[in-house]
Amino acid sequence: MRIVGLHKNIYKLANYSLRAENKEKYYNLYEEPVRRWNKLKAEGVSDQLAAEFCGISRATYFRYRRAVLNLQKNIYPPTKAPKRKRQGGFGESIQQLILSIRRDNPTYGKNKIAVILKRDHQVKISESSVGRILDQLMQRGLIQPSLSAPKHRRKRRFKGHAKAWSYKLKPRKPGEMVQIDHMSVTPNQCHVKHFQAWDPALPNNYRQDYKIML
Repeated sequence: MRIVGLHKNIYKLANYSLRAENKEKYYNLYEEPVRRWNKLKAEGVSDQLAAEFCGISRATYFRYRRAVLNLQKNIYPPTKAPKRKRQGGFGESIQQLILSIRRDNPTYGKNKIAVILKRDHQVKISESSVGRILDQLMQRGLIQPSLSAPKHRRKRRFKGHAKAWSYKLKPRKPGEMVQIDHMSVTPNQCHVKHFQAWDPALPNNYRQDYKIML
């Protein structure tokens, strides 16, 4: 099972815990200027002079005071992260163009599509950008991975394999000693097994090839 991400409530809980840990920092930021301002106003100091001593404007004082009242109610200041994050700089027309090229040529990758865009459509876009758009189209289910794309294969382990025969042994008749080699090839989802048998007792080191398609 592959876990792409955690539940959204876990991230909300993490953000809430982080704000709770920073509650003292918020108090030091907002409460101290508000306390100084209130003390100066209690002495009859004007707003202009209070702003000069506290280093904040009158509007900032009211904003800080509202933040302090909210902190007492466990309401933390809003995050400064942008609500609308920056989206990709490529429009829908380029995405549809890449989609049409890929559907007409299911085996084309980002390198060849980038060349076609520049040569036939005068659209200059990097190969990495084409790859990101292809990934987005695959996530949306509009295209499928290429059948000729290399697949991740299990690493071969040679421990415990049969040992090579000793060249001191000399076969006396055909069939007494036979070496069989094999290899696997998967072009376009077609699994092919190739076997080769070698009998050193036959004249001219006779070899026989066999191919099995699975």
